[in-house]
Amino acid sequence: MEETIIKHISAADFAAVDKSGITVLDLREQDEVLIKKLDGALNIPFSKFTSRLSEVDISKPVYVICSTGDLSEEVTEILTDRGYDAYNIDGGYKAYSEHIKTHPPKELDLRGVRCPGPVVKTADARNHAANAGGH
Repeated sequence: MEETIIKHISAADFAAVDKSGITVLDLREQDEVLIKKLDGALNIPFSKFTSRLSEVDISKPVYVICSTGDLSEEVTEILTDRGYDAYNIDGGYKAYSEHIKTHPPKELDLRGVRCPGPVVKTADARNHAANAGGH
């Protein structure tokens, strides 16, 4: 029997992922999610995962997160074994929220700027952040 290879992604790399074409599966219990919500995530608590697996769309990559990255690694393995393109978010919500605190998203004021101005300003901001070692 082959060993399942589990894909991992760091919290920093996950923060940079375009979330529009993926499923973020949040395994934290509902009381944790109420306090610290992860926008756009599908919340299926770990304790209910096996009975609600059918809610996870197999046609999209699935990024699995829990509080610390331990339970999500287990679920990532289960999903991978069932044919999902699944990734464990290393360090879980704890690492992700810490990354967001130390690397908040940059906002650009592009009001009144005409094309191609917004594209140029966005590219300049990304290049500056990359050269400075940020995102």
